[in-house]
Amino acid sequence: MASLLKLYLQPPGLPKWPGTYAQNAVAAFFGPPFVSALPHPIAPSIASAAMDCGFGNVLAFPGPGFAGMNLAGAAGWMQLAKYSESKRNLLVNAFDAAITPTGPSVTTFPFTPQLEKSEKSNFGYFLGMIYARYALEQATSLQPGALNVNRVLHFHTSATAPIQISGVAPPLMNAANPDFLIELSDGSWGLLEAKGTLGVRRASQLKTAASQVSKYAQVNFSVGPAAPVVIPVKFTAISYAYVQNGDLQVEYLDPEEEDDPIQRVRLGRAEAVPLFMPAADCLRFLQACGHFASQAEDGGEAERYMHWTRFKDGLWLGVPKQMWNSFEKLSALMTLFEAVFGKGCVNSSATLIEGSSVDFEVTFTRMARTRLQRLADDEVFIFHQHASRLLAQVDASRDSNEAIRLGAFAKDVAHPKSANGMIESLNGLLHSLRKLSEAKLSDQPRRYIKLLSNGLCIADDAGRRYLDVDPPSNTERF
Repeated sequence: MASLLKLYLQPPGLPKWPGTYAQNAVAAFFGPPFVSALPHPIAPSIASAAMDCGFGNVLAFPGPGFAGMNLAGAAGWMQLAKYSESKRNLLVNAFDAAITPTGPSVTTFPFTPQLEKSEKSNFGYFLGMIYARYALEQATSLQPGALNVNRVLHFHTSATAPIQISGVAPPLMNAANPDFLIELSDGSWGLLEAKGTLGVRRASQLKTAASQVSKYAQVNFSVGPAAPVVIPVKFTAISYAYVQNGDLQVEYLDPEEEDDPIQRVRLGRAEAVPLFMPAADCLRFLQACGHFASQAEDGGEAERYMHWTRFKDGLWLGVPKQMWNSFEKLSALMTLFEAVFGKGCVNSSATLIEGSSVDFEVTFTRMARTRLQRLADDEVFIFHQHASRLLAQVDASRDSNEAIRLGAFAKDVAHPKSANGMIESLNGLLHSLRKLSEAKLSDQPRRYIKLLSNGLCIADDAGRRYLDVDPPSNTERF
C-alpha cells in the first residue's frame, strides 16, 4: 500500500458537507479526489510546511515589562524556533520511507503503536498541523490561476492581544475554533482545521472538524489605516492525517464556497473574526526571523537581497535582508501594539459588529496608561514619539481616563511613515520575491526555490544564485 494525499475539491452537491464521513460517503459526495504521493517528514516540502504553519498562542505567556511579550527579543524567537524544529524531528524519527509496488510509502516504525496515549496525542497534533499546511498548498495549486498562500495565521493568535484588540470583542479561545486563518493570493480568506492521529481514520473527527470551520463567516480588520474592512470567509477546509495499515494517509476536504457567508452573521448563525492586521503581519515576520536565527550563525551570509544559512540536505535557508535588518524594530513594534491593545488595556463603549464603523470611542485602563507612559519615557524606543503624542491625549493628568476615537488612535500608532509603512514594505517585498520564484519555476525547473508566506526561503545552490546574483532588473526597486 502506498502513502497518499487525497484532495477532495469542489463537490457538485448542494449541501455544505456530506451527511456522513465514512470513506465511501466522502468519495460519493465529492467525486474522485486528486491523488498524489505523500512525502516523508524529512522532505523539503514538509520542512517548509513546518516553518510556515504558526506557533499557536505564543504571546500568552507572562513576561517582564509587558505582559505576554517575553518573546519580543531575538533570543526568545530563536528558542521557540528550535522547539518547533524539534517537534518536526520527532515526526522524522517516527516514520520510515520505502518504495512499494504501488508507490512510495511513509510507514510508522514498529515501536510507534506502543507509545503511551498522551505521547501519541502529541505526535498527532504536530502531524496534523504540518501536513495540513502541505495539503493546503497542494490544493491551492489546483485552483484556477494556480493560487499561492499569502498568509497563514494560527487561529489561536487571533485570541491574543494585540492580534485581536482586547476589550473590543470577546476572546476567541475555545476548543471549537479551527486551527488556521488563511489568505490566498487572490485576496480570499478561509479557515482550515487540521486533524492528525497515529491511529486509524475516524469519521467522527471529520464531523467535529466540519463544525469548527463553519463557526466563523467573516474576517473583520477592525483597526488600521483603511478600517473598517469586512471580508467574507470564502472557503473552509479540513485536513486529516492518519495511519492505515501502517501507511500515512492525508485527506483534504474543501467544499464549494457559500454564496453569502456574511448573511450567516446577520442572521446570528455565525461569528466574525476581528483582527488587527498590522500586528498579525508583524508576528509572521518575527516568526520567520526567529526561525532563521535558530539556524544561522552571526546572521548568516549576506548577499544582494537575502541572508542565507546552510539548512539540510544541501539546501539553504534564507530571509530577506530588509526583514532581517528590521528584526529589532519589529520586536519594538510588537511591544507597542501590545502596550496599546493588550489585555486589560481597552474598555469599549460599543460592540464590534453592530456598528457600520469601528471608529468608536474607547477608554484606556490604568494598566494601558502605565504602559504608554513607559514607552513615552523611553527615548531609545523607535516609535516613542507616537506613543507620547497619544498619551498626552489619553492621560493629560494621572487621574483622567478620557475617551478617544479608537480608529484615529490606531492610525496614529500605525503611522504610514513608521509602523504601518514598514509592515506594508515587507509585504511588498515578499510579493516581489514570490513573483521571482514563480518566474524561476516556469523558466528553470532545475532550480529549487520555495518562498514561504512568512518570508522564509528554502533554495538549492542554483536557486540561491538566481535570487541574489542574476535576478530580473525589476528587483532593483527593493
